[in-house]
Amino acid sequence: MVALVLLAALLYRFREVQMAVERTAVVSVLDTIRAGVWLEAAARIGVEGDGALVHLATENPFPALHGAVSSYAGVISGNDRNLQAGAWYFDVQRKKILYQPRFSENFFTSEMTSGSVEFTIAAVYQESPPHGRVFEGMRLTGQCACEWLPKHYAVSPAGRKQ
Repeated sequence: MVALVLLAALLYRFREVQMAVERTAVVSVLDTIRAGVWLEAAARIGVEGDGALVHLATENPFPALHGAVSSYAGVISGNDRNLQAGAWYFDVQRKKILYQPRFSENFFTSEMTSGSVEFTIAAVYQESPPHGRVFEGMRLTGQCACEWLPKHYAVSPAGRKQ
């Protein structure tokens, strides 16, 4: 009987560790994508001007990372069924980054269930009266109910996809 209780506790703890590992891996990939997008934005804005940032926000960021995301599985076109668990994709039709969770409870609540988690890239501007519209940076945001996701990747509850 004691062995059964210990086994149950061990399995529960193992599950917690698996979830923590997935969360850490996701944030690490998002940090990599974010850094790559910022570097690409800096390179393009000097040469092509502000218009290049609009295009950058709709492009697949993975090729520019030169293999830095080993779990990148390729491009898809609108159909996010049958994706490999733990893999990253770029949806060329919807212009979104997708992650297929290994453990969906890391990302979804009982009200929000989906096969994959979507992330979008956007150029962020701020209005400045003396200068007009000023480029602030590139933002990568996730459409999930992830309380653990760092704030700079999270979207407000009102903006989440239902």
